[in-house]
Amino acid sequence: MALAMTDDRAAQERVWETAPEWRRTPQALRAALTESKVDAATDRRIHFIGIEAYTAAGGHLERDLFQPEHEGYLTDPALLDRLVAEKLEAVAAAVRAEGWGWVEISPGHPPLHEYGRIRPARVPLSPEAAAELAALESERDGLDERYDGEAEYPEEAATRLEAIESRIDQIQEDAEAYRPEEQALAGAIVALSGGEAAVYRGLVRKADRSKLEGVRAGNGAGPQATPEGEPEGQAGYSGALTESLTAQRTAALRAALAERPDLALVAVTHNLALQTFYRSYQTPSALEIRVNQEASVLVRHEADLEPTRAGKALEEARGAWERQLPRDPGDLWAWLLAREQSAVLELLAWCAAQTVNAVRLPHQHPGDARLGAADRLAEALALDMADWWRPTAAGFFMRVKREQAMDALVEATGAKDVIALSKLKKSELAAEAEKRLADCRWLPSIFKP
Repeated sequence: MALAMTDDRAAQERVWETAPEWRRTPQALRAALTESKVDAATDRRIHFIGIEAYTAAGGHLERDLFQPEHEGYLTDPALLDRLVAEKLEAVAAAVRAEGWGWVEISPGHPPLHEYGRIRPARVPLSPEAAAELAALESERDGLDERYDGEAEYPEEAATRLEAIESRIDQIQEDAEAYRPEEQALAGAIVALSGGEAAVYRGLVRKADRSKLEGVRAGNGAGPQATPEGEPEGQAGYSGALTESLTAQRTAALRAALAERPDLALVAVTHNLALQTFYRSYQTPSALEIRVNQEASVLVRHEADLEPTRAGKALEEARGAWERQLPRDPGDLWAWLLAREQSAVLELLAWCAAQTVNAVRLPHQHPGDARLGAADRLAEALALDMADWWRPTAAGFFMRVKREQAMDALVEATGAKDVIALSKLKKSELAAEAEKRLADCRWLPSIFKP
């Protein structure tokens, strides 16, 4: 029955005769016959373009005689790759019209860790958009007040609220734009991700990073002009005396701030928020706290983090804060002073969280002091990685040895069919392990307290 999945008699005989007796299982024979073909049921490329597009382009689909429910196997991977590239290129054409310095396509997840990033800046709303936003927020508040205290909203009101929130989000997203001078030095990659086209914008190549810094420096990082008629050494004092006096003022500021924990909280949050959400080199803080976001070790692991619960939670939280913060970074200080202390603490917690580094690099000893500090932080947070992580075929089981995958199966489920499992191909074993451990809350030793 397994051999009957193809009508190529020569292929049937070759697979049967070259397989040792212990490998003549249905799974092994079917895998040997399809190793050069594409599984239409699981391959993300066919999900992206659709079987109809593949067959319309002349592609052949081979179906298993005894698995009529299976979607079949594509016999022309080269044609499939060409169709994927053409569809990605159509998306890329629209992205190029946005004004990027370059746009590329990628059939897989691009190496995002090799690029720097630029972020969009807030821009003022048009009078029409501002009026619409105010009207929507007023309507939303009215509905909230009208049904306050009820167990649930009527269906009509709930539907309207959902539409209002969606439109508010859209207006706020439209109030962001990349700076043209930065956008000209950056680019975008259109890639196939999970069966859909994903666009990664704001990428900066290594060769362009120095040019970008030059552009940024020209946008406000350089020396400020002095008021007309006033000499460069303020009030006519020498440079040395100016430095000495301002050093004394700095000491006084430190002493005064040390006695005001409420303002210290605002000052630290202001500094971290500027670096996290705006451009710290354009709107500097009086505090010398530096967050090296470009060198963050998590940048190299964006592909691994993107589908995880933690990765999604961080992106959602960033979006929520960006919608609340003032568009002009110059307004951030006054905005923070006007907030309740609890709100300032929430923002501080989010910004501080972006500086956590618990990554163990290949050359580092597990007893590294920084890693020990991360363990103490995890203990204080009562962190249980089973709440945040699940072992998947691509993310874990294909990246460990067969023996380690088997050990995980036995530890988590007892796996009484060990002998049968050991005969599976590595990819089949990984897929089976992912399925069996999906709800077991199993963790590798590196995640355990």
